[in-house]
Amino acid sequence: MSVLLLALQAAMADSPLTLRESQTGSLAASFPGVALARDTNADGRADTLAQPGAFTVQALPTGVGVELARLYWSASRGQVGADCSGTPDNAVTLDVPGLGVQPVTASSCVCSAAGDPTYDVWSCWADVQGIVESGDIAGTYRVSDLSALVNDADGHNASAGLALWVSHPSFPTRAISLYDGLQTLQGSTSTLVPGGFEAAGTSGSVQLAVYALDGDVGSSPGEQINIETLPSGNTLGLVDASSPFNDAFNGTITTGATPSTGNVGVDLDLWDLSPAFTPGDTSVSIEVGAGSDRVWLVAEQLAVATRDPDLGTSTLTFSLLDDSDGNGEVSPADTLRFTAVLTNSGPEAATFAIVDPMPPWTAAWTLIDAGTGTNASVGNTLRVNGITLGPGQSTLVRFDLVVGTPADGTVHTDVATYTAPLEGGTSGQIVASPLTVRVDSDLDGVFDSEDLCPGGSDTVDSDGDTVPNG
Repeated sequence: MSVLLLALQAAMADSPLTLRESQTGSLAASFPGVALARDTNADGRADTLAQPGAFTVQALPTGVGVELARLYWSASRGQVGADCSGTPDNAVTLDVPGLGVQPVTASSCVCSAAGDPTYDVWSCWADVQGIVESGDIAGTYRVSDLSALVNDADGHNASAGLALWVSHPSFPTRAISLYDGLQTLQGSTSTLVPGGFEAAGTSGSVQLAVYALDGDVGSSPGEQINIETLPSGNTLGLVDASSPFNDAFNGTITTGATPSTGNVGVDLDLWDLSPAFTPGDTSVSIEVGAGSDRVWLVAEQLAVATRDPDLGTSTLTFSLLDDSDGNGEVSPADTLRFTAVLTNSGPEAATFAIVDPMPPWTAAWTLIDAGTGTNASVGNTLRVNGITLGPGQSTLVRFDLVVGTPADGTVHTDVATYTAPLEGGTSGQIVASPLTVRVDSDLDGVFDSEDLCPGGSDTVDSDGDTVPNG
């Protein structure tokens, strides 16, 4: 990281939270994290680094894609005579499940003055999508090599967290937004108003993760998180067994597989906002406040299940409808039946199209069933327009394909694309299992790629050695 960049960031001092990323699709979001310092003398202050620190990404369906992975790390650091005059530790190591220890260098770091002549607070983040998707994605991660000033003083801290977004057809459509910065709160509030969605409003459908530094066990008037959903106008103060009234930032980490308490210098909690949401709400005001206990706000991540139609659970399969030569293999002149089961698992109706190009070796094909849509196919491209599905409804689109004569061993994976519904939601693809076409051009009972005498009989012994040519 350049000296110029660090200088600019230091000059900014406090950095109010700003929208950094947003996506809508068949997504799931998590934000596990860990304290990287501990209190060994039970005075409520960090006095010893605790590294490596481990957190766990819970089990995920096979075939998930990584859409976003941001590693955050934060720490108190010594200064050299003026606020934000020091430097961050802009490099840590991340032990990734299935991949091993990887060096990580920050994409950006921000500083906030601590009101103390001996230290400032820094927070950094790095894009780690590439290394996360190169590993197992789910499993235990470990963060280490973070240098921090933790000397048993108020505000000393060290921690890390991973904002992770993954995609899979089985996930409901969610609108996810990530805000970050480094904002000091003490007798003050921070308000964000994420919007642009149409909320499903069902139980458990809205989750908020909040990553903050400092805080302590013990209530402080005004240390609260309050929300208001719009346009319904419902309000909710976020309180649970881990974070009671006026004690929102009390050293708990509840975003991971196993909630933990008694952490010092960090609070990373997951909140269920769905009790305040009415179906059709389009935004939410999130007010985070601190009383006399100072808090540094690092990030907020909101995931909202939407009312959009959801076609992500649709499937595409094939069967051998007519095995013309009776060999039990997919081979020339055979007929395959492809069936797309199109399902709307969302809470709103869907109007959309499906498109599926035939492979280049197709001898002929026929649309058998257009479901609730209308055939608009051209040439060797299947297209069915105007498919309509109510919430929870399914329909079948079926076509038969006569196999031509490609090279023996040709592998084909059929992929059909459904368009984004007119009512909202996203486009996507459904993928059939791979099929292999076997070809025996000379009809001698041996497939071409295995035939030592292509074009002729494998029973002929040309050299008289009693071994057939094939």
